[in-house]
Amino acid sequence: MTNSENLYICSKCDKDNPIGSKYCTYCGSILEFSKISPSKPNDDNTKLALSKLSAFKERLLDLTARNRMINSNFNARTKKHFRIIDEVPQQLYDKLSRSKMVFNPLPPIEAAPKDENISQFKENLRKAEHTDLDYQEKLNELQGDPEKENKLLRDLKNKVRIELGWQPFEGNNISPQDQAKKHEIDPSYELPKEDSKEEKKYQDTKIQTIFFQDQLNAYVNTVWRDYKSSQKESGVNPLYFCFGFLEWKQSQSPEKTLTSPLLMLQVQMEEVNKRGRRKVSSTGDDISINLTLNEKLKKDFKIELPPIPKKSHEEAIFSIEDYFKG
Repeated sequence: MTNSENLYICSKCDKDNPIGSKYCTYCGSILEFSKISPSKPNDDNTKLALSKLSAFKERLLDLTARNRMINSNFNARTKKHFRIIDEVPQQLYDKLSRSKMVFNPLPPIEAAPKDENISQFKENLRKAEHTDLDYQEKLNELQGDPEKENKLLRDLKNKVRIELGWQPFEGNNISPQDQAKKHEIDPSYELPKEDSKEEKKYQDTKIQTIFFQDQLNAYVNTVWRDYKSSQKESGVNPLYFCFGFLEWKQSQSPEKTLTSPLLMLQVQMEEVNKRGRRKVSSTGDDISINLTLNEKLKKDFKIELPPIPKKSHEEAIFSIEDYFKG
């Protein structure tokens, strides 16, 4: 087929001539062998090739809810991702971009609250032990069972704490959320606004999590193993910090709410430091939109995520809040 073959180009009139021609069929000039025109694709073939490439791309790109870029289920049992709490997003982004940070666990649970050592509490507890009839009756029934006696005493102490206007002490039964609140750490999914960044706790290089130490270690170690394995097997870095999440529903299953990350900053992890913590920092690449979600939105709803604005100058700092304000 002529339109899929290479053609000689005439140096005089710049017209294409079939291969094998000695003279230009348009101006009669001698054709030079070195001047060959690139193939002219057949329009139908081009469209077919592009459609096949598009279909292949969709097969490679998982746009189902199984993909964490489409649905980041924080209640799932997997330890491959976890959420950050009580951090100003812009502060976190800036610090990851210029320094190394570590993940911070919740404060450990106290064996016993310190305020129960003050004389007022001790005196009120002593009186309650002799005057609380319900406590005395149950204690008589539990003679010889130290574990249950200690629990009964703990209940009495909490009763005294409530009478004093104090919060009850829950010991090992306290939830991570309540432990966070107890230490003035906000465990909610909504992160602080930019105007909170001057607070001292947002100035350090610690990234607050919702986990106690043992649970945090389990998550970070799982992420670390996947990180090293992916780099070794395929040379791909799978680690990202995600900022902002979109809650939405698919038309074919409107009863299920999906949660998808919007902005993504690629990060890297380092070996455990002397204090037993792995350090994390940005790879230096620019923050980007979630391209997988963007493809899903284009395919299903014919809409796209707003693009990352171009920097006005090299030193310009990307503003996460401005991006979400639109």
